[in-house]
Amino acid sequence: MKQSRIRSRSRRTVAERRYPDWVFNIREDITRRNMEIYDKQIEQIQARCLEINPDYYSLIWIDKYEVWQQARRDLGLS
Repeated sequence: MKQSRIRSRSRRTVAERRYPDWVFNIREDITRRNMEIYDKQIEQIQARCLEINPDYYSLIWIDKYEVWQQARRDLGLS
């Protein structure tokens, strides 16, 4: 009998992260570079979210979304 693994959805590792379509390219070196750019952007946004509201991870989803959008605007990524 096969055991199923229960995995938390709250934190994804980089290997499990889903990337937007613009990241992928036919050339692997460009794809890797775009992945690094995207990962850095996400890290900056998450850090800014915590600066805006230290209780970011305990907010309800609509409040999280507003903080996320504010962080993107602050960083010029929107």
